[in-house]
This record gives sequence, C-alpha cells and structure tokens, in this order.
Amino acid sequence: MITSFDRTNLRLLRTDLAAALAEVEAKHGIKFTIGNMRFGPNDVRMKLEAATETSDTVTNTGSADLDRLSTMHNLPDNLLGRKVRFGKQVLTIVGAKLSRPKYPFAVEGVQGGKYKMSVDQIREGLITT
Repeated sequence: MITSFDRTNLRLLRTDLAAALAEVEAKHGIKFTIGNMRFGPNDVRMKLEAATETSDTVTNTGSADLDRLSTMHNLPDNLLGRKVRFGKQVLTIVGAKLSRPKYPFAVEGVQGGKYKMSVDQIREGLITT
C-alpha cells in the first residue's frame, strides 16, 4: 500500500498501470501511453493518452511537413522514426510542424518525453544507419 508518493513507488505504479491497461487495450483495440507523472507527497498527476491501433500515425505526426523541411534544409528523406543524439540522450523523430520555424521538429525520448528541436540540432545529432 502506498502511503506517500516518491519516485520509487511511482515506477512500480507505472508498471502496474501499464499491465492493467493492457487488458483494456485488448478489449477495445486501442493503445494507451502513460506520459509524465508529477507528484506531491499525497497526490500524483499523470498524462494518459489513448489512440486507436488503426490510426495513421504518419498523418498525426505531420509527415508532409517533415518531407518539406527535409527538402528545404537539405536533410535526408524519411526522417520519421530516425534517431537523433542530443547530449547523452538518443531521441526519435516523430514529426514536424512548419508553423514552428525555430523548433519545427518533434522528437520523443525513450521514456516518452516529448521535445522540440531545431533544424541545426537535427542536422548535428542525426545518427546515420
């Protein structure tokens, strides 16, 4: 039983929630993503996202903008899903928005953190395969 929230028991809670949500995912054909968790001693707030398994992730992530940015800035094609090194982290490119000229690229960390990156950051950190 949890009497006070801390990082250790939140890791266990995340694991238990993921296991419990797996049954709901299977029943309804959706996919849950547990996002950031913020906590105090007596409460926790978390982000929970759900998407249909048949949803077109390419459409949702701004693939057209990603292709345009690649062409405009002389970057490789097919950046969606490519890995980028930023400091000690390895992030995955998940989309782009032309409406954000300073930080147009959307990337995601291993633990689900979402970040925005500039064209130069992508160019310098892109991991060649």
